Amino acid sequence: MLQESYPDDNTKYQVAASSVFQAENVRWARLNNFLLLESILAVAWVAVHSNDSLKSEVWLLIPICILGIWFGIQWAGLGYRSSKFIDLFHAHAEKMETDIGPFKLSRNQREKHWRIFKSTFILVEVPVLFVVLFSFLLFVSLIL
Repeated sequence: MLQESYPDDNTKYQVAASSVFQAENVRWARLNNFLLLESILAVAWVAVHSNDSLKSEVWLLIPICILGIWFGIQWAGLGYRSSKFIDLFHAHAEKMETDIGPFKLSRNQREKHWRIFKSTFILVEVPVLFVVLFSFLLFVSLIL
């Protein structure tokens, strides 16, 4: 008969810590991908809008704007969700620390900053700013 073995507290703590670091990397990689995608869409909009032969082709500008708005809404949701996972992983790892460890020490640092400097704010508000930008570009596209 096989005997089950359960991980010890040190192994559990290492898994919790690696979950925090992995989720942090994924979260910022997503934002980088979002910024690249939105930049490509913005450049495409400018290229079409500034081309005199395509300027009357509003049907080319509208899908670019709709995609920019849609991606912004989606990425804001992803940024918020991934930030909540980070908070959960931090809290779990902090509970596992018996002494003062990196998660207990960093809690004050994470909590004392102004809201606009917190990563949750950045990961949600940057996509929202792009939603506003592409909404404005949609308005400009429609009044050509």
